Amino acid sequence: MRLGISALAGEIENAVRTCVEKGLNHIEIGIDNIEDWEHVSNEVDNIVNAGISLGVHLPMELNPCERVNEIRACWERFVLSNVQIGRQFGVRYYNMHLGYALERTAFCKREVLLENARSFLSGICNKLDSETITLENSYSNGGDLVNLGTRTSDFDKALESIKSEKIGFCFDTGHNLICEDEYLQYLGSITRVVHLSGNDGVRDLHLGISRENGIGDELLAELLGLQRAEYYVLEMDASYYKSSISKINELVGRQFKVE
Repeated sequence: MRLGISALAGEIENAVRTCVEKGLNHIEIGIDNIEDWEHVSNEVDNIVNAGISLGVHLPMELNPCERVNEIRACWERFVLSNVQIGRQFGVRYYNMHLGYALERTAFCKREVLLENARSFLSGICNKLDSETITLENSYSNGGDLVNLGTRTSDFDKALESIKSEKIGFCFDTGHNLICEDEYLQYLGSITRVVHLSGNDGVRDLHLGISRENGIGDELLAELLGLQRAEYYVLEMDASYYKSSISKINELVGRQFKVE
């Protein structure tokens, strides 16, 4: 089990320090531009010495279901460029959302959009080595642009005919509190990454683990018991680390530091 935190690339120095202080062993880095890897390069010795594994959260603007073929091809090249660079740092996985579309298009042509995503993912998986792509559940509050990946059926379609160990699911507890579906029932067997945060069921507040914030002991135990999940990421304000780590310690019998 790897337990860690999320951080933007420019925050990685502080993230490494936090992991060392709290005995954590994983960081999911937000990479928005190729130039962001310079921050990782500057910290690579400290990352290795601390035994920290790395995952990458690709930019929110990434759109696997993009309708314009040329733009979607650009996104594929962008992902593969990051994968190529990440190999020198031993990045374990690349996490992404399924994408977004104009509200009317998402309503009328959802199947077409998800087929675009399936083609996009298939093309990337064919070029991976030991890396994994993980797809994260999302939520949408409406508006001109809406997210896909807000229901289990979206992932069924996007993953249709892709029989690869190089692709898995990332379950985000906070997103599921806002836009709930039976992700663990249908995608639990391919869940590799879990994002842990709570909220009020309306806003993505990135609160800590507690029953009041929507993550009771039963759900946490189920998440920690997922057979193929290896990476657990505290996606919350740092003020909640101590209490959340304590909750995890109680259930796994491992003592991550809580100072």
